[in-house]
This record gives sequence, structure tokens and C-alpha cells, in this order.
Amino acid sequence: VLDNHEISSDNVKSILKKRGFFDDMRVLSDILKPIKESILVLEGTKTNLADCYLQLLKMAANVKSMPIDDYKTLKNSCIRIFNRRFAEYDEDIYLLAFFLHPYYKGLGVRNQQFDRIQKAALRLWKALGHKKASGLELHSQIRSYFDNAKPYDAQYSPEHDVPYLWWNSIIDGKFSSLSRLSKVIFSITPHSASCERLFSSLGWMFGKKRTNLSAQTIESMAKIYRYNLSTKGQKSLNHADLISNNDVQQMLNNVFEEGDLFNESDDDEELIPNEGNEVETSDVDEILDIENVVDLGPWVLIDNTTLPIVTRRRCNSDDEDDEDWNPDEI
Repeated sequence: VLDNHEISSDNVKSILKKRGFFDDMRVLSDILKPIKESILVLEGTKTNLADCYLQLLKMAANVKSMPIDDYKTLKNSCIRIFNRRFAEYDEDIYLLAFFLHPYYKGLGVRNQQFDRIQKAALRLWKALGHKKASGLELHSQIRSYFDNAKPYDAQYSPEHDVPYLWWNSIIDGKFSSLSRLSKVIFSITPHSASCERLFSSLGWMFGKKRTNLSAQTIESMAKIYRYNLSTKGQKSLNHADLISNNDVQQMLNNVFEEGDLFNESDDDEELIPNEGNEVETSDVDEILDIENVVDLGPWVLIDNTTLPIVTRRRCNSDDEDDEDWNPDEI
């Protein structure tokens, strides 16, 4: 095996000796790195819906800043792939969560998206069982929040504050509609990774050679195991390092001038197969669809934070109001 290992074959050696091979690998690693980091961040137990949108912005900014001189075909392919995936996640709830994040407050969101955000908040508020009086208050509070008026001008520190707790400290009006809605949104964990990890660890404990363990024993072992994981002093992968857009740009600036990846003379025409009748054109610059919603600028990613469980409260005066109301008419 050592004498005939595939890594030592002549074909592999010729690829490794190809001009610009390691340059191409560096560009490819720069593309994949933010994707890998986003997966680790978004599978954390402390992730919220705003984090999902922030990671999309981070990946979009990374794709937009790719060099175009020698990698135009690759960049256009990445933009098309991103646009297809963004279409799957372009839901109102993600944009609303990003808008309600007390640190960003919808920074960069296009003006024409504000009406979409208002309608999404009102529809969600009605779906939660609230009535027209609190809906009208919510509509007014969203405008005040957009103008950064009191009490929404309170300082937020990403190193110490949590979006849920920040909103929990906001007393805004008779029903506190906006703060209550925000606490509901920031209490949502957008994945089931924690449950999958728990059952995976149970499968490791209760194997083929351990079939006589009682349910109580398995439960106790799982609690001890999860407690040790949550209290260990090592750095957890559930947290993202603070990465500025300048750091991402610096990585891309290290890309060298030479590059044969996806050269027109190569046999490989595309990174992935075309879908439908899509035509590959290297002369056309692809546009990121997310820029129609948010103006991509320098983004600073914050650490994921613990989100307490929200308890929904109803106001007695809200119960006496009109229950059948149309959010789109407000």
C-alpha cells in the first residue's frame, strides 16, 4: 500500500506541480472557511434567528469581495449558488429578527423593506392571539424603534448583553407590544442540533454491549455527561470569534495573482451542473440577491448568547378588544 499509494501516483504529482495549484487551493479555502464557521455557530445551543441572518450577510460579503481578475467564473458560480440558497431562507421572520436585534437595529436594510418588516411583525402578533389595540400600539412602537427614540436608544454591549434580556428591560407603552414580540422571536432556537447531540450521546452510552441499563440509569448518565460538557473550561465551538470584515478582506488580499482554477482552457466547465437552461457566461457579472434587501457593509459578528425561555403574558385590556382584525390594513 505504501509503495502504490494513490497520493504518490504520477497524476497526483502532475496536479501538485501545476502552476497556481496552491494559489487556487488558498482561494477555495477562503471561500469554504466562513461556511464552515457559520455551520458551527448556527448549530450552537445559543443561536437565535438574527444569527442566521448575520451569517448570511457574512457569507454574502465574503463572496462579494472575492477577486475577479483570475476567478471571475468561480465568483459568478458562487453568487448563483448563494442566490439559490438565499431564496430558501428569505423569510420575513429572519429579516424581522435582524431588524429587532438591539445592536444592529436593521443596519443597512433597504428603505423599501421597512413596510415588509412592519407587516410581518403585525401578522406574527395577531397569530400569537393578540388583538387590534395592541396591534396599533405595536405599529407605532416599530416606527419609534426605527427612529431610535426612547426607550429604544438604550445602549447595547455585544460583549455583555443578550438580545432577550435587553428587550426584557424595555418598558414601552401600555401593552409593551414590541418588547413582548421581540422576546418571543429571540427565544426561538432555529435548529434541533442539541436534541440530536443528546440522542447521539445516548446511543454511545447504550450500545450493543450495554443493553441492561435501566431508563433511570441512562437518564442520570446523560445529565452528568451534558453537565460536564456545559461547564468545561475549554472554549466551546458554540461561540463564534469576533471577526471583522477587515479580517475577511485581509484573507482575500493574500490571494496571489496567478491562478488556473476554472481557466477557460481547462476541461472542467463549471463548479456544479447547471440547473434548467442556465447558460454559463463569463462576461456577465452576477449580482447577489441579498443586496436587494440589505446594503452589504462591514459586519462584525457577535458571540452567540444564552436565550432564556419566554413566558407569554396577556393583558386583560387586550382581551376586550376586536379579535378579528387585519394586520395589512394598519
